[in-house]
Amino acid sequence: MDENDNVTDLGVERVRRRVPDLNVVCPRCGKSNFMRDTRCQHCGLWFLGEAFQFAPPEESPGRRRRMLALMARAAVAVLVAFAIAAIVVLLTGAAAAPVPLPPNFTVPSGFVATPQAHGYADFDTLDVQQRGPGGKLQSKTIEGHIWRFELKPSSPMKGDAAMKTIEQSLAAHGWTIERNEGALFARRMVDGHEEWYRSYPNSSVSVVAESAPMKRQVTLAPPAAEPESVADDRDFPFFTRFDGETLKRTGHETTNLEVRLTASAPATLLTATPRKFYAMPPEVSNYEYVHLYKPSLERAGWNIARSAVGSDGVILAHYARNGRDVWLYTRSQGDQADVEIADVGAQAAAARLDEQLTAAGHVALYGIYFDTDSPTPKSESESTLLQVFKLLQSHPALRLEIQGHTDNSGAAEHNAKLSSDRAASVKQWLVSHGIATARLASKGYGATRPVADNNSAEGKAKNRRVELAKM
Repeated sequence: MDENDNVTDLGVERVRRRVPDLNVVCPRCGKSNFMRDTRCQHCGLWFLGEAFQFAPPEESPGRRRRMLALMARAAVAVLVAFAIAAIVVLLTGAAAAPVPLPPNFTVPSGFVATPQAHGYADFDTLDVQQRGPGGKLQSKTIEGHIWRFELKPSSPMKGDAAMKTIEQSLAAHGWTIERNEGALFARRMVDGHEEWYRSYPNSSVSVVAESAPMKRQVTLAPPAAEPESVADDRDFPFFTRFDGETLKRTGHETTNLEVRLTASAPATLLTATPRKFYAMPPEVSNYEYVHLYKPSLERAGWNIARSAVGSDGVILAHYARNGRDVWLYTRSQGDQADVEIADVGAQAAAARLDEQLTAAGHVALYGIYFDTDSPTPKSESESTLLQVFKLLQSHPALRLEIQGHTDNSGAAEHNAKLSSDRAASVKQWLVSHGIATARLASKGYGATRPVADNNSAEGKAKNRRVELAKM
């Protein structure tokens, strides 16, 4: 480039002279520049024409555009960060937000009450002690609304002195002191229901209970006569969620369901799949979860093998009616719950299917039903289709020909097409559920391969079938 060439630099058209490579001293800051450049590396002075001139960056429209673009990107990044933070708060913080204090509780003068996260339960228990005949303390359990909160003096105070102050405040507000040695228990009646207060001198946690019935309800249907199809985005048909509970995901990993009838009994391991995970409202306690589902399962015909409430809530139940053999295990902890099912009867049927196919190389399926002249399996066929699906799932190398067969009613051409369409629809069902197309073939044989006499209704029923044959 000639030294008199016109160039556009940062949007400003200038004639600029080449500056010597070495030891160019800037007259503005007095520092040396050792690079071949047209601008001081230290203070930003532009070297223009015969002399040094200062061209402020803000005079450049191009620089302004770049700066505005950078500022816009920074603003967008800040907004995105705030949006992400808000979503995190909604998803996590909202569930853990402290609940208000008991509506009828008066905080003692000189004390500060702080609600705890997850400190409220709609339905839980509180063990208390009440004076009985002769002044003897008797234990009892209160069911209802429970509040747990921190109650601390605003200035330093010993534990016994703090408890005494709380006791005096409770008595002044209509509470009857039931015990004040080693623990503080107080009781009163409000609008026809019982309220209790409990605290200990070595702890700042106070608990208030208000007797009340459990309001949540759930109605469960018993398992059907045939194994059910379970969609990932749906509940188990015989174990549905209650209002406010949310299905988070369905896991298909095969797990061992440990059937232990008592804590010390030997365990029996059953194969359980799938497993459903739920999010519960934070005000639902483990006690409420167990007492919500336990009677509902019993009403639906389940036998409760084990139930327990502690740091979690656990129910183990068994259903053995209508030819079914199903075990159910559910557990709640905090604001989470999960449910596992071991359908022993369906697993046994799948095992028998596997044995027959291994022994003979083919097996007839009489649990796949069609309407007359229809190629589409009826809904009640799903349990048998699921057995075939699980068989293929458990044997990844297995390849099958799905064969359609009819009785001899009707024209041979019609029967051939109908049997072919029915076999193809079964194949399509398996493919739609995740079985690779390359592992399956379908073919219709019409009435050419009877297994029974077509002169009787029973024989015709046996001839109308779908078969699986190894390839």
